[in-house]
Amino acid sequence: MTAAKTLSDFVIIPGYDPDWGNKNFLDAAGLPIAGIYADVDNDDYHAIPALSSSKLKVFLQSPAYYHRKYIKPIARVKSTSTERSLNAGTVTHGLVLEPQRTKNLWWYHLNPLSVAGVIETVDQIKAAIIQRGGQPKGIRKDDLITQLLTIDPDAPVYEELNRRHIMTWLAEKDLPWMRVDPAKHPGALESADDIRAAITTLGHEPEGDDLLQLSWQLKALSPSTEILPLLQEELMRNLHKTPEYLQFVDEWVLDPVLYDDAQRACATVREHFRANSLLSDGIAELTLIVQDPETGMWLKAKLDWLRFDLLPVDLKTARDTNPDRWAYQAKDLGYDIQDAFYCHVGALLGMDFPAFPFVCVEFADMDNCEVFEVGPKRRAKAKSDMLTGLREFNECQKTGRWYGYNKDQTTMVLEW
Repeated sequence: MTAAKTLSDFVIIPGYDPDWGNKNFLDAAGLPIAGIYADVDNDDYHAIPALSSSKLKVFLQSPAYYHRKYIKPIARVKSTSTERSLNAGTVTHGLVLEPQRTKNLWWYHLNPLSVAGVIETVDQIKAAIIQRGGQPKGIRKDDLITQLLTIDPDAPVYEELNRRHIMTWLAEKDLPWMRVDPAKHPGALESADDIRAAITTLGHEPEGDDLLQLSWQLKALSPSTEILPLLQEELMRNLHKTPEYLQFVDEWVLDPVLYDDAQRACATVREHFRANSLLSDGIAELTLIVQDPETGMWLKAKLDWLRFDLLPVDLKTARDTNPDRWAYQAKDLGYDIQDAFYCHVGALLGMDFPAFPFVCVEFADMDNCEVFEVGPKRRAKAKSDMLTGLREFNECQKTGRWYGYNKDQTTMVLEW
């Protein structure tokens, strides 16, 4: 009897060449290379010229819908609530599947409601200045904050506490825009030896060995001399005012409620015995690429989690984990087609997936996690629909005819 295959029986290829950064999943012409790849960036994955389950699901709704969405798209603005839901789902995925990477990637603003005695509004800032014996000057919030912090550097001003909270996280990153560019200051002194020599040249004895102390000593003696450690100190002091900081924070520092939602959702998944078991002993975010032998089309799939026993697991953040209502959501979003598509791609690579469980978590109205699988009758129908969809998609690509709901364009007689 042949032993069942495990993930160790397959070669997992790094997504990128470590020396040159080349994409191992594409050839020199930019075409896909069949295989199983680790750590493929999401943007690079979406750019792979191959059909995904999400695109096939759109096509199965209507070829014309696919044509509008992907071939000749028209820009649409998503609602704030939709964007928030997508972001919370993305962060939840990261915290559950790749926790360390996610904590390095995203951070969060402090929630003022969680800070005791926080000073946040203009009226609160003015009152705090008066309490400390000052007289508020000006009307701009930034000016009033500066005035209060000058009087009391430890005043719990929200903007200052939040800035320190973000800077603590940023300090470990050492991003290019966080460093002074020596090329822009060609004559600036940088090393302790150079600074000591400059102090000695001015007829003074260098005081101590601390780089900043020496820098400030030289600055006092020669204010016009550019000293890189002091330029760096000034940059970090005013970093929160720079466009680069503001852009980075806008992209990677999350609303505190959103981040709290994602943290709770992660804890909810890990506290669920079956879900936690499914999302253990495996590898996150493997990309599968293969050429379909019947249609010749390239197919791709990115698995949330693949256990070493070849059981794939998909993590969903859901509006509702009630089984009946989730079934409607699963039908509406084509999760059965996703199941069929991923299993088809896996099989073409020699990986026979025994099942395709969905770990579903909700966090808006309640904190709950459930594990679902598509039933056998629905799976059989979905496999048939998926394979038919691949054939029809291939035909639409070849003919350029992206019809709506009726391929033959005949009159449809309806009863209601």
